[in-house]
Amino acid sequence: MFVFGWTKHAQKKSASGWQSVGLFGSLLLCSLLILTGCARREQTAQGYKPSKAGVSRPQPTPTPDPFDWVWSMRIPEDRLLLYYYIPGAPWGFLGSYNDQGVLAQAKKQSDAYEKLDPSHPVISGLDIASPVVIGEPGPGGYYSAFSSPKLIQHYIDLATQNHMLFFFDMQIGRAPLLKEMETIWPYLEQPNVELALDPEFALDSHGIPDVNLGHMTAAEINPVIDGLALLVKENELPPKMLVIHQWQESMLPDWYNIRPKYGVQVLTCSDGFGTPGQKIADYRVFDDERLIQYPAFKLFYPNFPGTSPHPTLDEPFMSPEDVLKLNPVPVMIMYQ
Repeated sequence: MFVFGWTKHAQKKSASGWQSVGLFGSLLLCSLLILTGCARREQTAQGYKPSKAGVSRPQPTPTPDPFDWVWSMRIPEDRLLLYYYIPGAPWGFLGSYNDQGVLAQAKKQSDAYEKLDPSHPVISGLDIASPVVIGEPGPGGYYSAFSSPKLIQHYIDLATQNHMLFFFDMQIGRAPLLKEMETIWPYLEQPNVELALDPEFALDSHGIPDVNLGHMTAAEINPVIDGLALLVKENELPPKMLVIHQWQESMLPDWYNIRPKYGVQVLTCSDGFGTPGQKIADYRVFDDERLIQYPAFKLFYPNFPGTSPHPTLDEPFMSPEDVLKLNPVPVMIMYQ
């Protein structure tokens, strides 16, 4: 775990430097320094102006803010393209390429959307399922487990170094949501680390992953939104994004009570697979009729060459042109 102690304002302060003065001014200034022991002065609006004979001292180069690009993001003016991965799976976007391959494919996909709609610049992100459900009770009997900190840090670093977002996509199993959030909070202090919740895998005390369908209520989700809003305020962070997956109405039974809050942007991701007609029908329900704040849409890539057989879930696979014809147009598109 790590905690970032900087703030936006501290990063953006420019250092003020010394300017040389005329001979008399220099003598006077030196005398004052000797008498008072003062080692710095405040610069006024009039300031000290160097004489023609004086030589100005060079100004230090301001340290660039490595997260300037996050501060400049604007939703919904920018479009998000996320790439989903279950750690350890031999298929899926990150499971099929090395790091350079991931970056190349993400750029190729982003370029396709920007070419079709240059008015909405694309911001890419890596979406990692962690915690992820498992087929046995595991620690605490929760049927879920976090990925190793080393793996998580690797993908956060990969995202950060390439001006990408990183999302924790939480499959909590039987675990209490807020308890699992305790592991996530320190990471969320980094400006480009975001959050996703998958109600499909939020199970009751008797639920089994991939056997029983889970759900989340507004009473569980709203405290997370409140916590994110407070995190943004106290740490002077850019707005946080919260993706909520949905492909069945029962997964968010009281969606209408979910309260977006200043500093948090909620995206409802229509997560069903199938034919374009089936996917569009789901989208109309979850991102039009029942839209919470911003619409989002998920696609499942066909089998990757050279990977283990995995069923093609979207058939036929929708193109970027197809996606941009959706109404409303998705603010975020996720690929798995």
